[in-house]
Amino acid sequence: MTALLLYFFPDQVWIVYLDPVISLIIVGIIVASIASVIKEASEILVQRVPGEIEISVLQKCLEKINGVHGVHDLHVWKVADELIIASVHITIRDISVYDQAVQDCKEVLHDFGIHSSTLQVEVSPLKLDVVDIKSDMCIQNCTKQCTEDWCCM
Repeated sequence: MTALLLYFFPDQVWIVYLDPVISLIIVGIIVASIASVIKEASEILVQRVPGEIEISVLQKCLEKINGVHGVHDLHVWKVADELIIASVHITIRDISVYDQAVQDCKEVLHDFGIHSSTLQVEVSPLKLDVVDIKSDMCIQNCTKQCTEDWCCM
């Protein structure tokens, strides 16, 4: 189109601006059409929690599973367009509920659209009340040499 306008209006003053303007319009169309792809790719690169997953709701659902006494170090991120993965530590008190607790956790994760997950099951025979569960998890995460307070996040 620009070539036709140049052919028919070669002596017009505005014709020198036509090619840059058309180029900018094309660049705008390209950027507008790939903006969503750039956004999604950047979210994957920074390993952001997918917008469709509420971490607090997921954690509460995992904590409601029979035999699970604590959930911590729950991480969820997207590695590809449709592949969401998770890693989570769960605390159980009795090894006899291990298989069922893991199966139930996998089902809850699946219900949230997470089809690839890593579960670390920690067996803690300590009989602690709900208030002490977090401190119990801290004991399991930290070593005596740990000077940072990051173990208990």
